Amino acid sequence: MKQFKLNKEIIISTFLSLYFTLASTYTLDIINVKNRTILFLFLTIVSNFIFYPLLKYMKKINISNTKQIVTKKEMIAYFLVILSALLFYFIALYPGGASPDTKIQWNQAIHNSYSDWHPVLHTFFFYKIPSLFIKNYIISILFQIVFVTMILTYMAYSFRKLEFSSKSVWILLLLILINPTTGRMVTIVWKDIAYSYLLLVTTLILIKISVSKGIWLLQTRNIIFLGIVSFFVIVFRHNGIIPFLTIVGSILLLYKQRRLAVIIMCLVVIGVKGVITGPIYHFLNIPKHDAPFTEMLGIPLNQVSYILYNEGNFNKEEWNYLNEMANIKLWKENFNKKNFNTIKWIKKSTDIDFINKHPKEFLIFYLGILKKNKVLALESYYHVTSPIWSLEDIKQGTLKQSNFENTSRNTFEKLSDNINDIFNKYDTWIHNIGIGNILFYYGGSLFIILFSIGLITVKSKFHLKKYLPYVVALSNTLGIMFLITGEELRFVYANITCAFPLVWYSLSSIPVETEKDKNKTLLYILFLEKTTNIVVQFFRYLFVGVFIIIMNIGLLLIMTDLFRINYIISSVLGFLFGLLLNYLFSKDFAFREKNTKKEFMIYAIIGITGLVIDTSIMLICTSLLKIYYLLSKIISTLVNFIWIFIARKMIYKKEVWKYEKK
Repeated sequence: MKQFKLNKEIIISTFLSLYFTLASTYTLDIINVKNRTILFLFLTIVSNFIFYPLLKYMKKINISNTKQIVTKKEMIAYFLVILSALLFYFIALYPGGASPDTKIQWNQAIHNSYSDWHPVLHTFFFYKIPSLFIKNYIISILFQIVFVTMILTYMAYSFRKLEFSSKSVWILLLLILINPTTGRMVTIVWKDIAYSYLLLVTTLILIKISVSKGIWLLQTRNIIFLGIVSFFVIVFRHNGIIPFLTIVGSILLLYKQRRLAVIIMCLVVIGVKGVITGPIYHFLNIPKHDAPFTEMLGIPLNQVSYILYNEGNFNKEEWNYLNEMANIKLWKENFNKKNFNTIKWIKKSTDIDFINKHPKEFLIFYLGILKKNKVLALESYYHVTSPIWSLEDIKQGTLKQSNFENTSRNTFEKLSDNINDIFNKYDTWIHNIGIGNILFYYGGSLFIILFSIGLITVKSKFHLKKYLPYVVALSNTLGIMFLITGEELRFVYANITCAFPLVWYSLSSIPVETEKDKNKTLLYILFLEKTTNIVVQFFRYLFVGVFIIIMNIGLLLIMTDLFRINYIISSVLGFLFGLLLNYLFSKDFAFREKNTKKEFMIYAIIGITGLVIDTSIMLICTSLLKIYYLLSKIISTLVNFIWIFIARKMIYKKEVWKYEKK
């Protein structure tokens, strides 16, 4: 048992070392490939000698289980300290910052001319309501500061109720409040800020569900509270639906308590949002946000610009389309490998309407140049997603506050200048010492989250319920990976707010005490229970199959395009590798087959038949019908996927598919 734990720690520390080395050496473009590889391997080995003993030491730490009464006096102290710290940032950065979005939302609130391009409810709560008292943008900043103060106070209260010591909670608050990013963000009124702190509240809720072993869900008021928070998550940011559905799905999967109530809550939240953004918006003549096609094309457009800038391969038709869609001269002059917004917002640089009106033509154009420029496309994706994982600081560009009417620097001007000088020196110092990038910036925050996941894993046995609180941060990261439009701190701020609370969670005894998965949870039925139910078996087979399909097609692409192996040979090798993985993963997981020579021989016959089907489809589609070989592979893989499942089900029905009784 000790040896198993030791192996877990080595595996996790190696993974953390690889991630840390990749993230910290991203900016070393001046080093040639050979030297960079040597440096990468060296730093990975050195990092392992740091992370392995750190995991060994930290897994013994427990900062919870200190039963104390949480007094009103203590809560008032938390509130006042947090508010004072945030007001210090307000004075230092007075009169605050703004963005084009900020100015638009302020004008909408003042003139009652709303558009859901910027979420109307966020505009109403953070701009309209404050403007009823004073028509000055500064009041919106102060309103947001009070909002953030209340949420951080709620976080402190939640951890104290979870039996964390007062000292550990003060340290947690200190780490959040001394982060320069906190100051920069709370003094700009963005939908991203409110959204990020609401995701923090959601993370705290999931921690409570985890520590109570699902009992938290038994109280109707708690489910209503989760519903209210979830509602504002999806109305304050249009992509908030991604973490919301992931959170609800995870709760339904892991816990059997009040499953129907959770489903009803989910339907009510989506229904209320639909009514507000539908009939009510229509009645109030508020234009809906129908997310133009181009708003979902941040990564594809960045890849196109990257391929263009690096003299990629375009045929005549593609070049003509590009000329019609874009001003090539402006694209090249304003190119930024990590941010297409440097091109997007320049007048007449891109014909957005042309793309919106011809989405099919753009898709054909995009897939065509992607096919011929795979390496450049991968390089572009590597760069554009770097804000997610690299340890470099992401500077958030903003407008000067003076762009707003009725705003002037007067009473606080001299005091603000002095404190601002201190803040800038502190911000620079944090950035320059290196450790600041790891602790306080986005790539570092994601690393901290991954480290705490590893810490939970080495502390005790693997059970999915322990990882429920991480669903928020990880689903938000996944959404950014596919929808990120540029290198801006606000897009990735949510994980910064969640990082340290998740570390405190991992340092407690909560994950260790989390209940083992039991009967009747959806997780147990779908993944763990022995069953002959064909629907459950097909789900498990599908779950394994998606991974196998990705591996199969990935190998085909690498062998054909990178190593220049004939596509038929690559297809056969990929299919055989996928077949082996399919057998190893699904025999115990999906089908519960007995490990006999007869069983393997039957599977081999099924596999050989599948190989004939795969090769035949590849030859017919690619050689005869001239279909792109990757598309042919997808077709053949899907056909074989169904064939193998049906064959295994029919052939093993009498001889192999017999389960031992529990």
